[in-house]
Amino acid sequence: MKSLAVLFCGSVGVILFLMIRSAGRIDPPPPAAPQLTEDVRIDSSVERINAWLQAHWHEHGLSPSVRADDLTVFRRMSLALHGTIPSLEEFRCFVNDSSSDRIDRWLLKMLDDERFADYFSEHLTRMLVANEGGAFVIYRRDRLRNWLAGGLRKDPPWSESVRQLIAGNGLWI
Repeated sequence: MKSLAVLFCGSVGVILFLMIRSAGRIDPPPPAAPQLTEDVRIDSSVERINAWLQAHWHEHGLSPSVRADDLTVFRRMSLALHGTIPSLEEFRCFVNDSSSDRIDRWLLKMLDDERFADYFSEHLTRMLVANEGGAFVIYRRDRLRNWLAGGLRKDPPWSESVRQLIAGNGLWI
């Protein structure tokens, strides 16, 4: 029995060592600017929204805010996509990135990060299931959150995810 305990403690120690050694390492974003295909470009939609906003501001005598600097945009992206401010290491990598397209590249990196899938799936689950208690509801909510997070990591088309959500077979007990 002691040898099993020693083996277990040793395994836990090795795992902790590996986790601590790799903690804080941040991979830089991809070096090239993102190339968007024509089917995912949203330029015309952005133009229509901007035109509507400008008309609305003019109608109500408002003017747009001053454009935020890159560090502010970076912090806001992190809060919106990961639910937290950037780490010190991420901040340093961003500051050392002097390319003109760094916001676009860091946005793609944040969307590809595990934290995005976890954070966003939690919000989607709360919208779909709410926060009611009860062991059975919590179990089902956790399964849905995990399914959504897995889908966000695989990045299928949203229409496919919705189809599976509505018409798929699931746990009905």
